Amino acid sequence: MNKWFPLDNAGIFYPSIISERLTTVFRVSVTLDNPVKIEKLQYALDKSLKDLPMFNVQCRRGFFWFYFEENKKRLLVTQDSLYPCRKIPIKRRGVHPIQLKAFHNRISLEVSHAATDGTGAFFFLQRVIHRYYIELGYNIELQEITENLLEDYLEDSFKKYFKPQIPPPRKSDKAFHVPWKSEMKDVYYVISGFTNSAEVKQVAKNYGVTITEYLLSVLGFSLQSIYQGLSPRKKRKLSKPFRLMVPINLRKMFPSVSLRNFFLSIEPSFDPELGNFTFDEILKIIHHFMQVEVNEKYISRQISRNIRGQMETKLIPLFVKNIILKSLYIKMGESKYSTSISNMGIVKFDNKIEDHIKKLEFIPPPSTLCKIKVGVVTNKDTLAISFGSTVKESMLEKLFFTHLVKDGISVEIESNRS
Repeated sequence: MNKWFPLDNAGIFYPSIISERLTTVFRVSVTLDNPVKIEKLQYALDKSLKDLPMFNVQCRRGFFWFYFEENKKRLLVTQDSLYPCRKIPIKRRGVHPIQLKAFHNRISLEVSHAATDGTGAFFFLQRVIHRYYIELGYNIELQEITENLLEDYLEDSFKKYFKPQIPPPRKSDKAFHVPWKSEMKDVYYVISGFTNSAEVKQVAKNYGVTITEYLLSVLGFSLQSIYQGLSPRKKRKLSKPFRLMVPINLRKMFPSVSLRNFFLSIEPSFDPELGNFTFDEILKIIHHFMQVEVNEKYISRQISRNIRGQMETKLIPLFVKNIILKSLYIKMGESKYSTSISNMGIVKFDNKIEDHIKKLEFIPPPSTLCKIKVGVVTNKDTLAISFGSTVKESMLEKLFFTHLVKDGISVEIESNRS
């Protein structure tokens, strides 16, 4: 693998927009059945970074773009903190875009989105956990990572599947945002609900939708309930569409094993100015939207827009580009959606250690305008739904989980809130 490489088409945004609140850092974590042995974990991390050197990097500033180069500084396992997903100062020399943290029997990988997406992060975490159990004496066979495979892992799949003849998508208007003030910059509340995946799947099946479509509908319905509880004056002020962002893992649509960012988002919506929607109406809107929009032709339009934007700004100096990218992210990104759900699907480990894995969590990155986000991941029979929030109010989470319980889904709640 080369000693340096450019950021991928999605990653190029993140170094320019990073702030204490908009950290661009998300978390994937695993809880084990026994306390973590730090020395063994450190050794597993060292070996994993040698296996997958695209994570053993630092972000450097070029004249036109940021880029990654090999990081000679050793990445150390650190103790976990109360609030997750804090800013990683990746533009500082020697700082890795990933951090591995441990607390009691939990191992957490925090990742700057500049480096990879949720799929890449879980892949690396799986590698670390398997290496950790090998150090504990378990006989686990790991996939050999050849030079050719490393090249595939390092691929910028956006560029590979860019079709220059396809036009970009049409622009959308601003979305509804919850009317609550954010807490101090380092405060990031998490409420996680652990459910039985079979129960959620059966309820979704009863409604004739997928798990993601069902959870999106519950989230949209909960948002509408918050809006309906506002005063008439606030309703007039905040009357914008409820738009839900859903990141799509493009590796399921295009042949790619890239460990870099390879996702795009679609945005089902419904408008409160049309009246109060029933839950069944929201289900139908989201279901049919997803069936139409999760399509190679529509996704290719977004790839076209992103690659064209990168090409058109190619020769603009980086200090100017930073201003443009930050403005574009707020204008074209955060202001356009109310909240998001990222569903990572099923994440598995080697059969020899699955019994030692008690639960997984996926916590999305905090943001400025979109103050509450949701991450979902499944392991064995447990589906974990984690809300990351920058606001004191927890009404959205309460409405969401109450709806699941009313639908017959048992939920066990954990939180870092007092």
